[in-house]
Amino acid sequence: MLYFNILIIVFLFSFLTILIWNLFLIKRGINISCKLFEYPFVSILVPMRNEEKNAEKCIKSLLSLDYSKYEIIVLNDDSEDNTGEILKKFSNNQKIKIIENHLLPEGWIGKNYACKILSDHASGNYLLFTDADTVHHPQSLKKIVEYSKLTNADLLSVIPRQEMTSLSEKLLVPLLYFVLFVFLPMFMLKYNRFPRFSASIGQYLLFKRSAYDKIGGHISVKSSIIEDIHLARKIKENNLKLRLLDGVDLISCRMYSSMKDIIIGFSKNISAGIGNSFTILIVMCLVNLFLFVYPFVEIFIYFLYQFFDSTIFYLLLIQIFIIYIMRLLLYIRFKQSFFSIFLHPIGILVMLILATRSFYLTVFYGKTNWKNRNYKIK
Repeated sequence: MLYFNILIIVFLFSFLTILIWNLFLIKRGINISCKLFEYPFVSILVPMRNEEKNAEKCIKSLLSLDYSKYEIIVLNDDSEDNTGEILKKFSNNQKIKIIENHLLPEGWIGKNYACKILSDHASGNYLLFTDADTVHHPQSLKKIVEYSKLTNADLLSVIPRQEMTSLSEKLLVPLLYFVLFVFLPMFMLKYNRFPRFSASIGQYLLFKRSAYDKIGGHISVKSSIIEDIHLARKIKENNLKLRLLDGVDLISCRMYSSMKDIIIGFSKNISAGIGNSFTILIVMCLVNLFLFVYPFVEIFIYFLYQFFDSTIFYLLLIQIFIIYIMRLLLYIRFKQSFFSIFLHPIGILVMLILATRSFYLTVFYGKTNWKNRNYKIK
């Protein structure tokens, strides 16, 4: 047990090093200062389906952008709520074009087809795909375009600040950032051409139009339920430049508003994210259980039996300290819930349960659900 606990400390320290390195590498959007001689025309493309809670906030924030050359194209994708009525309020605004769609061809995921239609109507040199649950700071587009031009990015994905209100959101949403920044060395995005080392956030994707067309646009990922990741992989497959930017001061988003939404969202994404692989699921569960749950269970047992003079007890304290340092760094950088730090092992356990559920539904039932649409998954 002594060597086992030392080994866990070695792994935890390695992941802490990756996290610190990642936080250093990912630039903060609010700090960008690179004035351009000429700003490109940007088409902002917003697919909406059943977004009555978010539509007005999102569009008002886009209309308030401090950027001179842009258009907003919104697609109402056969919504079953009042999204269409809300969009009518903006129909007289010259900056906005509203499209209605009631068709979903065979083999397409709804969002991907919506984005394909939006891109067909876009006239910009840059295409910004953003979700309806985002709210944009007035300086956001200017700062993000400046960074895109500075790095010559073909695809720039921006990490937003996640708004979290309910306990379930605070428990689980921060883990998405935890997994991304602890397990994926970000230098791989820039220096490694292997497409598997890709990351992007579907809530904000800024493409050069030429790069988007080169990879085949959303047609090339039409059946993907995690199209943002697969678009990023397409960029790397075509030897184009993929970049990631910290946009917590520029973009905010409330990804999920209830435990039900979280269950549906995680069930949709996790199995697809691991390639529907049973082997990867098992490895993921074992790694998370041993590294991020075991120390808390074991130290509880040591407290229960008052084994305070044991070497292993102090090794467990070191393990928990490293875990909390990881969560604290992410809390500070991405303005997450401080409360969720202390529920880390519970959050990990719930996430693994949802991962198993996701795999079960996808692999054994061959289906997933999103926005009140059922999809068959091959």
